[in-house]
Parts: sequence; structure tokens; C-alpha cells
Amino acid sequence: MAATSLGLLTLAACGGGSDGITDPGTNGGTPPAGPTTTLTFTPCATAGTSPVVWVGYQDGTTGTWKQATKVGSSYEMKFASAKGAAAITEEYAPSHETYAYYGTVDELQASLTYSCSSQTPTTVQVKGLQAGQIAGVSLGFNSAYMYGPGDQSSNLNARSGTTTLLAVLGKTDTAVTKMVLRRGISPIAPAPVDFSATEAFSPVTGSLRFLGEAPRDMSMWYRTADARHQMAYGLKPKSGTVTLFGLPDDRRQPGELYEFYTYYDPQLVSGTTFLTRGSQGYVSSIANVEVPAFETLTMPTNTVASTTGYLRLRTTFTAPATLKSFYVGISGDTDDNSFYTYFSRAYLTGTALDLTTPNFTGVAGWNNGWAPRTGQNGRISTGAASWSANDGGYFLKALAGNIGFNYSWSGKQPL
Repeated sequence: MAATSLGLLTLAACGGGSDGITDPGTNGGTPPAGPTTTLTFTPCATAGTSPVVWVGYQDGTTGTWKQATKVGSSYEMKFASAKGAAAITEEYAPSHETYAYYGTVDELQASLTYSCSSQTPTTVQVKGLQAGQIAGVSLGFNSAYMYGPGDQSSNLNARSGTTTLLAVLGKTDTAVTKMVLRRGISPIAPAPVDFSATEAFSPVTGSLRFLGEAPRDMSMWYRTADARHQMAYGLKPKSGTVTLFGLPDDRRQPGELYEFYTYYDPQLVSGTTFLTRGSQGYVSSIANVEVPAFETLTMPTNTVASTTGYLRLRTTFTAPATLKSFYVGISGDTDDNSFYTYFSRAYLTGTALDLTTPNFTGVAGWNNGWAPRTGQNGRISTGAASWSANDGGYFLKALAGNIGFNYSWSGKQPL
């Protein structure tokens, strides 16, 4: 079984411990108690085994952390408040990964919703490639690229059940010249793709212009109802404008979208800390797409909040209201443990953010040895994005016209 988390950018700070540290980030206050809402988290499993070893939650912004109740293969958390937090620890022996999410109850449920699907190994084939040609074949959510000359094949894992195949033919400069689209097919041994056959068609063209700094490169996908297909990668918008290639209208279905990601070179901003930026967007048409410029942000400040039990950070950050989610990550080089805390704008108040890694010391079932310890080298990362779990989770929500940005400051340093 393969797991895809649909919500990994929901967030906010605080709660729980008894080390004498007052956890900042509770500036939103605890809403009045109301009817109890039960959230259920069901992790994906491989051969009947899940990597999840602990689940905890906090009701409200000042409640104590509790261990979630195990019910069969699921975990239940009860909230009387409109805001709260949830945390998950996964074990990949000998390392552990912990994720804490602070937000509204709706955002928490979005963060705890996993898509579990079985995968089918298969082989995709392309016939008659010429020297310098590149063929990309996407089957379901996975893609393979093959290079000419001659007939080529590649193995990939496709989502089980009927799916869509999209194949694109390009050259080393990424220009797309032909496409093949098959809907409602079995992923098992699909017929070879032949771009000289009658099923092949020519793409339409459009353009995307960056109103600010142009990226180093970008990638594009096409989203059908049952899949997400990579159409191009390594596009180089050197002049700030890039030519896009898409499907003719008579090949498309209502609601299908184009999706793009941009990649920028990291910038050294302080000591060993680099700033990495990117943008993501969805459009229904590739005609004259425009991407706004990045905002100018001040780098977050991280200080040690406590080393009792395990390393906890306090992060201050001036964040414009356009940013909807934030995170602080700690990972150790020696113990290989990591701890990521995510914060939602809806949980917080104002633009001057004061966030702290939560304290689980003493909470039933939790082991402080699962978190990164001090006295080793590691990495501290902080980030922000213009969307939250209710806007699509880790990625921007797939709605026409949605264009968002993400920012990450990350550096190696002693913990």
C-alpha cells in the first residue's frame, strides 16, 4: 500500500508540557466549549503494518496534550473547542519522524486525511523515437521518461484500477511536438505508444509570464479527474516568459486543469541558512498566464525554548496576512530523528508570530527519545506558504486561478 498525505501544511504553536516554559502562540485564545467533535485518523499500512507509533492531541489553545484513543486501525481525538492540535510520530527504525499540526478542527481533519491506494507494477513502451527526442508517459500519478533513438520501455508503479494515460513527445529543448491521450484504460501492460499513429495529436500553445523574478526552471502537469500527469520538466523561462504546451479543447473534459511548479536557486541569507522559494498554480487555460512577484520577507528568528526532555525551539516571524501556514522543523544528523511543527493562520492572531515546538514530555505513550536531541549537528528549517490545509494541504488546492507561493529558510548547524 502506498500512502499520500493530503494535508501537511496546517499549523500553530504550543501546548502541553510541564518544564516551566510558557509556550507562545496561544494568542488566539480558546473558543468557548461547544458540542464535541471527534476526529479520526486512519494511517495507511503496508502488509498490515503502519509506521505510526504514537498519536496525540490538544483540545483548544491551552489544553493539555493527551494520547489519542486507538480504535481498531484508527485513532480518535475529541475536541470541544473550534481550535486545537494533533500530532503523529512515525517510526522508520532506528529513526523517528514527528509531525504536530495546530489549526481549526476542520484544518486538523484535513491534515489527518490520508489517501491510501494500492499500486500496480507495469511497463510502458514507446516506439520509434529518434535521436534527441524525449518521450514522457504518465500513467495515473506516476511518470516515466524515455530517450531516443529506437524503441524504449520503462517500469513504473501505477494506481490500481482504470486510469488515464498521457504521453508527450519532445526534444532536448523541452518543446512538445505530439501527444497521446487514452482514458479509462487498465494500467496493466498498456499498448505501446506510437507518436506516428492516428491517435497522436499536436498540442496547442500558450504562455506564462513572471511579473517578478523568473525561476531557474519549472515543471507542468495536467490534472484529469483520476490522475495527475507530468507534461514537461526543466522548462527555462530565461526571459521571464515561457511557452506552454497543452491539449486541444476537444480532447479535454470539464474541470481539468493545468498545474505548474517553479524552482529558484537557493539564496544564502545568513551564516549557513539558505532561502528557497517556489510558486505553484492551477489554470484552466494556458493562454497568457501571469504569475505575481514574491513578497519581501524578513527571515524568522529561532532561539532555544528548552532542552528539557528534548530540543524545543521558539520562532518569531513577521508574516503578512497573505501567508496562511508556517512550519518549524528540527532534524538530527546522529539520531536521525526529526520534529516538524505546522501552524495555521486561522489558529493565530496578527502578523507578529511567536511559535514554539510543543512539549510532549509526560504525555501517555510518548517517548522523548523519538525527538532530536541536543549535542549533535542537524538542520533547522522554517517556512511559510500562502495556503493551509483547508486550501489543499501540503499543496495548493486544485482550483482554477489559484496561484500561491512558498518560502523556506534552512541551514545546517549544531543543535
